[in-house]
Amino acid sequence: MALFGNRAVLLIPLLAGCSNIPSDPYETTREVLREGSFAAGIVSGSDGDEAAAVVERIERASGARAVVTHDTASALVDQLQQRQINVMIGAFAHDSPLKATVFFSAPVGNISVESDRPTMRAALPHGENRWIMLVEEAVRAK
Repeated sequence: MALFGNRAVLLIPLLAGCSNIPSDPYETTREVLREGSFAAGIVSGSDGDEAAAVVERIERASGARAVVTHDTASALVDQLQQRQINVMIGAFAHDSPLKATVFFSAPVGNISVESDRPTMRAALPHGENRWIMLVEEAVRAK
């Protein structure tokens, strides 16, 4: 302690705050767990079986039931940004222009694909890091 002196005392409150990392500024994960459900939007025209399988993976990982809607990618991005849905499922290229607006998960099954090839993946709101980690783990499972 002599090496750090009083500086060590200043670090204690900072370390205590680390239990909330990663965090969800909008409390998505906590809300999903409390409500026992989450809103999932599937992009119209997506492979229905594959998209449904992604939703089922997220249901298993979260222990919550999905309330599913279908719409265009544009409409679902708006709903995601307005927090009307918690996750959007569809075929997106990793380097899609939507990347500036949403976080894209790894491809389903964590397969390796070129960044410009549309592949089934989840899109989530930026910054909801606990929720992103939960969904990412579910999507990556083989």
